[in-house]
Amino acid sequence: MCRYDKVPEPGLNFTWDRTTAKFVGRDVTGRWACPGWFNECAAVTRVVDGVAKIRPEGEQPFKVRVTYVFLEEQVLYVLVPGAIACPWFSSFRRALAANPFPLPFNGVDWPRSDCIAPRA
Repeated sequence: MCRYDKVPEPGLNFTWDRTTAKFVGRDVTGRWACPGWFNECAAVTRVVDGVAKIRPEGEQPFKVRVTYVFLEEQVLYVLVPGAIACPWFSSFRRALAANPFPLPFNGVDWPRSDCIAPRA
């Protein structure tokens, strides 16, 4: 189980809404089939599958199936089955090293996306 929320970083010019989420899942590493479009299969060390209840600020909560895929390099991919997989890093410093962009953030020049999606 884990909880997700966003922490404002005014010194970096990052602001967020109050969206939160709660994830409950179980380890499925031994029976998980890595999708062919996910190009990190060889580095997978653990897989946890479950449901996240997302509570967007000012909107109705909703549930979505999510798979957390852990890699050898201490990177976590949040995978929405059949849709997209995006990396989450253990620290902001690691995320910035993987996707550099100038700080403080100007609100326009976002780093390149490193999410992985199935080809259409």
